Amino acid sequence: MAQLTFRRGANIRKAFLLDDVEVTPTAAELNLLAGNTATAAMLNQADYDAGAHAVAVVDFNTGAAEAACSITVGGVVYQEADVAVAATGVWTNGATAATSATSFAAAINGDTRAAVPMTATVAAAGESVFLTWDAVGTAGNVTISTTSAGNVTVENSHGGLAAGRRRIYAVNYVVTAQDVLAAQIVIPLPFAPISWIENAKSTAGLLKAHTGLVTVGTAPNRISIDNSAGATHLAATDVVHLVVTG
Repeated sequence: MAQLTFRRGANIRKAFLLDDVEVTPTAAELNLLAGNTATAAMLNQADYDAGAHAVAVVDFNTGAAEAACSITVGGVVYQEADVAVAATGVWTNGATAATSATSFAAAINGDTRAAVPMTATVAAAGESVFLTWDAVGTAGNVTISTTSAGNVTVENSHGGLAAGRRRIYAVNYVVTAQDVLAAQIVIPLPFAPISWIENAKSTAGLLKAHTGLVTVGTAPNRISIDNSAGATHLAATDVVHLVVTG
């Protein structure tokens, strides 16, 4: 009798089995079949979120940076001076915002004082610099500050998320008359959300635009829609489609 062994990860349901062929799937493959309890090995094949890179924007749109100003990224100082020395994090303002941006980006990318965890790219308009952290994770969410009096504006880097398993919750919530009276729609969640996608449809299945402000609440975990915001509101029997990860 011939023997056929599936490679790990093969989709058994799509295999074409011939008469008189013995199939010897692995334990992980058996866990793909209904009625089997997942083992640790099987769980390791579950969907895994890759995480997210932190990002920040340093902007020079009001003109060339002031002389001798500095930009500090996560405790590392990048100093403006008359002569740029990228290896030591020194940049020069030049005569225009674009010159300042280009020099600052070169100082980030050319800094050899220590390992630099980010990459700087100049925006297409030439007057802003995107700082993108090379590795995913919350370590990229750092404080960014400047001594500029106004020609340079900054923001803290944000959006970094660690890789790991994510829970997914999907629900179709039917708006009730009481929700409409309350001018607020509250959808409870089984965990604290990291991200969500929300849209609404009428009972006929047509997409329904609305101006309600969607926010996250805790204790209990929930998504809340302010149904009084703006001019277009959800009505009773409208269906809110919500997909949440956490």
